[in-house]
Amino acid sequence: MAVTISQVLGSNPEQLVSAAGDVAAAAGDIDDQIARERMQLTRLASDWRGTSSDTAQGHANEMFGDQEVYRDRLKLLHTAMSAGGAELGGIRGRLNALVSSSAAGLFDISDEGRVSLGWRLKFLVSTNPVLAVMWGMRRMALQSAIQAALAEFDAADKSTANKMDRINKGLVK
Repeated sequence: MAVTISQVLGSNPEQLVSAAGDVAAAAGDIDDQIARERMQLTRLASDWRGTSSDTAQGHANEMFGDQEVYRDRLKLLHTAMSAGGAELGGIRGRLNALVSSSAAGLFDISDEGRVSLGWRLKFLVSTNPVLAVMWGMRRMALQSAIQAALAEFDAADKSTANKMDRINKGLVK
């Protein structure tokens, strides 16, 4: 499904960047927790020798491995979310500049990005064929730029979602 101008302008890619910060903080918390637990196990190993201590050490090391995998996934998610949010925000900014420019005010722009001459231009071009060609070319250029930005936003959104999905499934290391 193609995105529309209102969907792109109504989106909030900065929230993705903000959430990425939360994900990075969670990864840092896991690092801290692993360090504390490793210190406790080191203390246990020095204070207590025996089968129970060895078993506890073995299980703890397995759990550390799982926690490290989870932490690494969070770090990868942080990177994907930050980059994706920044890219989407940049595209949204460019689209906003296109549709809110003074030149865009002379045209009628549909939510799907189709551009037609506004009433002033329709009147103007009806009196002068040279102006009709000139404004027709400007209309096509604006429409192409808007539709390219919409397609780029849609592709970036899908790419970011795909990266995050692949990370969650453990397909990205």
